[in-house]
Amino acid sequence: MAMEPYSQFRQYRNDLNLKEYWSTAAPSASTDLGPFKVGDIFWNTSPAAGGGSYIGWVCVSGGATGATSTWKGFGLLQT
Repeated sequence: MAMEPYSQFRQYRNDLNLKEYWSTAAPSASTDLGPFKVGDIFWNTSPAAGGGSYIGWVCVSGGATGATSTWKGFGLLQT
C-alpha cells in the first residue's frame, strides 16, 4: 500500500518532542506540516542505489513549515 507523502508520523524521543515521518522527499515549500524541530527525521520510502539517494533527511534548522526549516540527507546509498 502506497503512503501519501508526509501523511504519517510518530513521536520519538518524547523527552525532546521529536517526530519521524515517512515520505519520498524531504519537506519543501509545499509541505503543509509543521512546525519542525532540529532532530525531526523524514525516512525515504523510495530509496534507490546511486545518484545521491539518501535513506532519509534530518532537520538541522527548525521552522514553522518546510519552507522555513532546513533539511540534510543522511545515509547516502552505495552505487
